[in-house]
Amino acid sequence: MSDWVRAMVSFSEGAGIRPRVLVVGTSNGIRKGGYAEYLSDIVDVTNVSLGASTSIHSIHSTHDVDFANYDFCVLDFCVNEEAPLRNGMMSWDDIDSILKNLICRATASRCLPVVLILPRLLQVEPVIRDPYVRLAERHRIPYLDGYALVARLEALGVVKQAMFADSAHNRAWVSAMIAEILVAGMKALRPGWRKARWKAGRFTAIALPAQTEDVEIVQRATSRFSGEFIRLDGPGKMTIRNLPGVAVVGLRLNLARTNGFLRINDTVLDLRNEYWVQKTKPGLKKKSVVISVLPLPRALDCRDGEIMLEMMAAPDSSGSFAVVDGERIVDAGAAGEAQVEVEIAEFVVRLAEETTSAYRPDAARALVDEKAGNLIRLGLSVYRAGQPEEALTDAEEIRRYGERLNNRWADRLGSRPRNDGKRAISKASDTGPRPEATAATAREAARARQRSAYTPDQVEALRAALTPEAKAALRGQWKGAAPL
Repeated sequence: MSDWVRAMVSFSEGAGIRPRVLVVGTSNGIRKGGYAEYLSDIVDVTNVSLGASTSIHSIHSTHDVDFANYDFCVLDFCVNEEAPLRNGMMSWDDIDSILKNLICRATASRCLPVVLILPRLLQVEPVIRDPYVRLAERHRIPYLDGYALVARLEALGVVKQAMFADSAHNRAWVSAMIAEILVAGMKALRPGWRKARWKAGRFTAIALPAQTEDVEIVQRATSRFSGEFIRLDGPGKMTIRNLPGVAVVGLRLNLARTNGFLRINDTVLDLRNEYWVQKTKPGLKKKSVVISVLPLPRALDCRDGEIMLEMMAAPDSSGSFAVVDGERIVDAGAAGEAQVEVEIAEFVVRLAEETTSAYRPDAARALVDEKAGNLIRLGLSVYRAGQPEEALTDAEEIRRYGERLNNRWADRLGSRPRNDGKRAISKASDTGPRPEATAATAREAARARQRSAYTPDQVEALRAALTPEAKAALRGQWKGAAPL
């Protein structure tokens, strides 16, 4: 973590009582430079996040969580639900039922859920944003709208691409800002608990090794999770018996050892994925374990207690065909000729019973509001002081900088033609100022704007944000920035 980003974390030792926060999220919640890393510098955090998953993973991740031990519960899933919802592999009803279960369990112990709508780098309007906002408003819980934060930063002259490390992960400086806004909101919120009995659907995770016989069982572990998986090495069939519940809605598996098509009763899933084929990419070390919980495109009735599994090298035309996650599908030819295998630990099952809560909160609030404005502006100033080459003001240079970032990511993924190794130069750039000159002009304009917006002492403190001495002074500025 760079010092100039860590300087953005305001409340450290001596900040008084630290809220107890449970984070249930995806890769943004566990990656280095993610919001949860900065959040843990400010509040007491317990993190049960899991990457490469949607909200369905929370059934497994929170099965032994006592929500009474926490003041707040951050729900962060939507960044991984945009694509499945857009391509029809998940419905909002599926997502809503799982989120309602989490909210019900949390509020039963008077732990206040906070919905975190992390943005993706999209060229179109997100389809997941509005349903999540409506969910928060319906349950009267606070939410942080990352798309609103992106819009505020764009209005302040930040290139959208500079906010993202890739299409689904924020840059560290944005993550630190999100952590600050979350904590400022938590400190200002009054849950307003009222007695009101209500119900939600109930789910559980069923360990498959305990439900099977005469099948290979392997032990897999990561730094966050471990457990037994059943393994099918090559095409084959097996039957899972004595399942409780009314429907199977998801499965937990090891993506690094999963490749091929899996038929579950009459539904066929395409489980070819990039984590399996990484070993075919030159210079890229293949991961041995990538644990993920994937939703099924439709619930499978299991009221008779039996589910049939069949691993195949090619799709079975007798069943309905579905791709679990369109973002992870690889070239059909490369995967079709490869080894067929699958490792599954659990089925996620919907039960007939319901879970109940005796409380409802009254804390609906958009955390990216006018009161967060000073935090956003000051955080942006710290960012610009540490990264002056990205503090752009000229509209044409902003456009060019965005194109350069897009091309850099495309090169990394190997999806952009290199034009024989030569950089493409537009006709307009031949007649106008050189990009380097425009960039220098933009940097000077940005510095001038900083000097006009802050006192000389503030500018020096921001420019010196890399030093330990400046961090202490900067924390004082943060605390006085926004009377939340």
